Amino acid sequence: MTIGKRPLILFTLVLVFAGWVGVLEYQETLAANTKADSSTSANKETVAAKSIPKIGTNWRKKLGVFRVGIVGGSRTILETRQVQPFKNALQDSLGMPVEIFAARDHAALIEAIVGSRIEYAVFSATAFSATWKMCKCVEPIAVPTTADGSSGFRSVLITRKKAKRKSAVNRLSDLKGSTTVVPGKHSFSGYLYPKIELGRSGITLDTKNWPVENMETMDAAIQGFHEGKGDALLGWMPALANNESARGTLAALIEKAGGDKTAFRTIWTSPALPHGPHAVRNNLANEAKVIVWNTLRDLNQKGPKAYDAIEPLFGNGFQQATLEDYRPLINILKISSSLEELSSKLDD
Repeated sequence: MTIGKRPLILFTLVLVFAGWVGVLEYQETLAANTKADSSTSANKETVAAKSIPKIGTNWRKKLGVFRVGIVGGSRTILETRQVQPFKNALQDSLGMPVEIFAARDHAALIEAIVGSRIEYAVFSATAFSATWKMCKCVEPIAVPTTADGSSGFRSVLITRKKAKRKSAVNRLSDLKGSTTVVPGKHSFSGYLYPKIELGRSGITLDTKNWPVENMETMDAAIQGFHEGKGDALLGWMPALANNESARGTLAALIEKAGGDKTAFRTIWTSPALPHGPHAVRNNLANEAKVIVWNTLRDLNQKGPKAYDAIEPLFGNGFQQATLEDYRPLINILKISSSLEELSSKLDD
């Protein structure tokens, strides 16, 4: 496949966000110690319950083998072996042979599904959005959830209720002239994403009027803010309807404050971004899509070993995903200035 200038930018973005994906998923792993039962919403179940066509052999014959892509890094053989329980479960559901393709990185995974070498891919949110931007040939089927039921995250801007300055930061308009602590300019949830979203409100972080203090990691940023650095802190929280969770930046600050929930306030939250989806090529037969969704929907309960093999980080089951869930991230990829800014950070 010939790779032009714009696809290269998008491949670059995937690599730029890889650090964010790893950090955020590590946070999820530390917090999700137990699995909880979950169920999908009624409207999503209705969509999934579309009637399966009576004649369903042609697509199987045409494909021959159903190919699933994952990112294996430098351990592609090991990763292929580890997902064997999932391969077996999907093979039984589809009624046809399944093969695992372990890509070296997200760029190779994108190239494989764009080039029709695989039918199914386990994406990061950014990799999926970049793929859709390139070819509009993919469709999210399911997204994994965490123990508290969230299927994504929001960026948040947190301030102190008892501010060290005479003029407290109570709202976004108070942020001008104040210092915002950030967990590294490489952090997606703590800098890159909120910088773009806050820019829509006229707030240009890391400039004279909106300076930042870069603490390099989330832990360091939380500790620094706890010790009195800066006037506001950028972090993340799970995307939950009630905004209550034992995970995320605010929860960590409250813990450091001895459980005092009145010590901080959240003055801004971003639109939600979901975890990375399990996606298929959108020209896959509808029957196959329904089978894949039904398999993923029931996998955590009926085949926990298969679930853990394909989704080891987010352990609370799948819920159905839609393209609209990823629209905020897709829209970010449409901002040319942001593409240039983010892609330039590859060498940082």
